[in-house]
Amino acid sequence: MEENQLEKFLEIVNLDEKRIEDEIKGFSLDDDTKKLAILEVRANAHSVRTYLGMLAKNNYPLNDDLTRDEEYYELELGTNRKNMYGQLTCRLIDHLHNFRNVPNFIKSGNFKPVYADKRALKYESFDF
Repeated sequence: MEENQLEKFLEIVNLDEKRIEDEIKGFSLDDDTKKLAILEVRANAHSVRTYLGMLAKNNYPLNDDLTRDEEYYELELGTNRKNMYGQLTCRLIDHLHNFRNVPNFIKSGNFKPVYADKRALKYESFDF
């Protein structure tokens, strides 16, 4: 992954995070639920940025929509390298999906924070 591509991906994640936070702030929820939802978004977005950094560090490619490059994945890279790429992209996609779908989980009444509880102390100083 090229450095300018990483910057582009980080910008996408940052814009999505801001857009989703703004959407959640517009919901009529009690303050604690709203804070927890925003914390869940931030925790997952932080994980997405971490996995993007790991992929960039190992010079692994991603498609422009932040999905795994299947052609690259199918190449004979050696088992360890292929497995690492597969694991990193799966985790990236999982966290990306989680943080982008928090508003949908709230609307459907199925919002259950997963990462927010584990990272509450880390994000405690953030303004909501």
